[in-house]
Amino acid sequence: QMDDFTLPTVAEKRKKHMPWIHKQAAEKAEDEGNRAFSQLSAEYATDMVRKKAVEGFDRSSTRVMSNNIFASIVRHPAFERMSLAIIYMNALWIAVDIEFNDADMVLQAHAFFIIVEILFLLYFTSELLIRFMSYDRSRSALTDSWFIFDFLLVLLMVLETWLIPLAALLMQGSESSNQAGMARSASVLRVARILRVLRTARIIRVARYMPELMILVKGLIVAARSVFFTLVLLLLITYVFSIAFAQLSHDTRLKPLYFQSVPTAVLTLIVTCVMPDQESFFQDVAQESWVMGMLVIIFVTIGSLIVMNMLVGILVEAVQTVATMEHEQIHVDFAKRVLRDLIQEGGVDEDGDNQISEEEFCRLLQRPEAMKALGRLGVDDYAVMEYGRLLFEDGEPLTFKEFMDAILTLRGSNQTTVKDIVNLRKFTADEFSHLHTVLMELCKFVAGQGMAKRLEVKAAKAARRVDEV
Repeated sequence: QMDDFTLPTVAEKRKKHMPWIHKQAAEKAEDEGNRAFSQLSAEYATDMVRKKAVEGFDRSSTRVMSNNIFASIVRHPAFERMSLAIIYMNALWIAVDIEFNDADMVLQAHAFFIIVEILFLLYFTSELLIRFMSYDRSRSALTDSWFIFDFLLVLLMVLETWLIPLAALLMQGSESSNQAGMARSASVLRVARILRVLRTARIIRVARYMPELMILVKGLIVAARSVFFTLVLLLLITYVFSIAFAQLSHDTRLKPLYFQSVPTAVLTLIVTCVMPDQESFFQDVAQESWVMGMLVIIFVTIGSLIVMNMLVGILVEAVQTVATMEHEQIHVDFAKRVLRDLIQEGGVDEDGDNQISEEEFCRLLQRPEAMKALGRLGVDDYAVMEYGRLLFEDGEPLTFKEFMDAILTLRGSNQTTVKDIVNLRKFTADEFSHLHTVLMELCKFVAGQGMAKRLEVKAAKAARRVDEV
C-alpha cells in the first residue's frame, strides 16, 4: 500500500491555478482597453508594452535577420548613419524642388532636378532591397511596419519619376490631336501634382531616428480618441448656445451680422468666442442685449476656458503617457534582445529545444550581459536567483514566453494591486486546502497501517495459543 501512495507536489497545484490568474489578467486588460480614456493611463500603456513584449518573445525569432552579407550591412552603424543623412538631404531637397522647380513632372524639369531625383530614387531603392534581403524569410519583411512604409514611399517615387511621365509621353505622342487624349494628359498632370504633394510624406522618415519626435507624434495618435470626444462636447455646447442666440437675436441688428442661421451662429461662436480677441464681439452683443452678453460670457467660460483647457490637458497627459510607454519600450526591447541573443546565439540553449531548463537558467545568470539587461529592467539579481527555484520546482523547462513573463514579474517598479492580494489569498487558500487533503490521506494511510499491525499481532497471539494447546 505504501508503494501505491503518492503525494502530489505543490508545483502541480501551482501550475493548475496559474493559467487562471493569467486569463483573468488578460480579461482585465481587454476591458481596460475598451474604456474611453484608457489610452491616457500610464499603467495600462505599460501593461500593453509588457504584454506585447511577452507575446513577441517567441515570434521574434522568426523576424530576426539572417547571417548573410546583407544582414551584416544593415547591422553596421555606418549604414544607418548614411541612410539618416540621405533622408535629411531628401527632406531639404523637397523644399528646394518646390521652390525652384515649376515643372509638373520630373522629366519636364531642368536636367539638374532630374539627376538629383534619379539619384535619390536609386539610393532608396537599393536601401530597400538590401533591407529586404537581410531578412531570413520574405514574409518577415511584411511584419516590419517601417519596411512597408518605406516600400510605399519608394513606390510613389517610381510612379512620380518614371511611370507618370512615361504615361504622359505616350498619350501626347499617340493622341496629340485628339481631345480625349488631351483630357487624359490633363488627368495625368493632376495625378503628377498629387504625387508631388504626397512625397512630403518622406519627411516622416526623419521621425524614425528621433525618439523625442516620435513621442510627440504617438502622443497625438493616442490622444485622438479622447480629443474627438472633447471636440464633440464642445460642438454640443456650441450648438445649444447657437440655438439660444438665434432665437434671442430676432428683430435685432445682430441677426444678419452673426446669427442669421443656426450653422452661422455655430461658426460665429467657434471663431469669435473660442478663439482669442473676442472683446469687440462681446461689447457689440452686450450693447444690444444684456441677456446675450451674459450668454457670451458663459459660453466663453465653458467653451474657451474649460473645454479648450481640458483639450490641452488631455494632449499633455497623452504625451506624458506615451513618454512613459516609450521609456518602458526601450528597456524592454533592450532586455528582450540581449536575452534572446544569449539564449539563441550565446550557447545558453545547448539542447536547441527552444526552452530554458534550470541548468540553462543558472548559466544565463552567470553571464554579465544578462545581468546588465536584467538590471536595466529594474530586476534585482538576488530576486532572480531566488525566484528561479520556484520556476523549476516541477523540473520542467520554460518556454521563452514564460521566461520573459517571469522576468518582467520580478521588476521592482511593479505596483501591487488589490487584485494581486486577492489572487495571493486564493492561491494560499488553495495550497492549504490541498495540503489538508494530503494530510488527511496520510492520516488515513497511517491509521490503516496501524490497524493492520494490531490485527497482525492479535493473529500471532492466537496462533501461539493454538500451538500451546
